[in-house]
Amino acid sequence: MSFSIKLGLLGDPAAGKTSLGRKYVDDTFTEEYLPTIGLDVYFKEYKFRNYTCNCAFWDMSGYAAFANLRLQYLKGMNGAAVLFDMNRAFTIDGNILPWIVELIEMQIQENIPLAIIGNKNDLEAFKQINETDIIDKLVKQLKSNKIKYFSTSALTGQNVDEAFNWLIEQAILSI
Repeated sequence: MSFSIKLGLLGDPAAGKTSLGRKYVDDTFTEEYLPTIGLDVYFKEYKFRNYTCNCAFWDMSGYAAFANLRLQYLKGMNGAAVLFDMNRAFTIDGNILPWIVELIEMQIQENIPLAIIGNKNDLEAFKQINETDIIDKLVKQLKSNKIKYFSTSALTGQNVDEAFNWLIEQAILSI
């Protein structure tokens, strides 16, 4: 059986959404920062059990100026990844929950799978986030078994496949 799913990538500017998505889709990484203007969409075929799934990754700009567009893009998501930069505490402190609330308010399908991703874990010397405390509180607050936290690096590829594979498989099982 073959079908398509729509997955969103959300988070503050420079959290690494594009880098992480590109690492997963085509195994590339660039250190040059090019902000996403509005939206970028890329695709990957994924095989799970007896399914062939065409995954569309909707990489949305994190800038406030694009909030109205994001509201349209979020409709019909089958799953989402909400990213924060582990080296910039403000990207999670007070920022990650509004991203999740925005997603929940705009989705059509209830209780979609959500991967919360702390990115740039390769920059250990600059790390500003105590992941365990923050993520435990967040997951408990959201009260869903379709939420999982991943610590990733788009540079090294650490946990990138694990995060996106989990998200895709959960989305498939939810259809």
